[in-house]
Amino acid sequence: MSNIPRDSAGVADLRFLSPDEYAAISDAHTATSGFFDSNPANQIEKFGVMAHVYSMFESRSHVDDPEPMARGIKSFELLNSGNRWYIVEVYWGLESPDNLIPERYLHDSVR
Repeated sequence: MSNIPRDSAGVADLRFLSPDEYAAISDAHTATSGFFDSNPANQIEKFGVMAHVYSMFESRSHVDDPEPMARGIKSFELLNSGNRWYIVEVYWGLESPDNLIPERYLHDSVR
C-alpha cells in the first residue's frame, strides 16, 4: 500500500500506540482544528466469538463540511466475552489516488 510511510529501504513506518498515547497525540490537534468522523458503511464477518469489521470512514474538520478531508478504512478485530464485544486490535489506512476504497466497502454487509 503506497499510503503507508516507508523508509529509504522500503520498510513500512508503523507506530504502535496505547489508547492514552493516541489521545495525547490527537487531542491537541482536534482541540484547535476540529474533528468529526463518520462511518457510512461497515463490512462485518462473524465466526463464533470472533468478528472482523472493516469500517469505511470519512473525516471532516467541521460537521457541515461538504467534502471529507480524508477517507479510509478502519480494521477492527473483536472478541465476544459472552457479555459484550471487546476491541482486540484496530488499525486504519487512508484512501489515496492510487489506493481507492473498493466498491464493496462502501455498503453495509454482515456475514
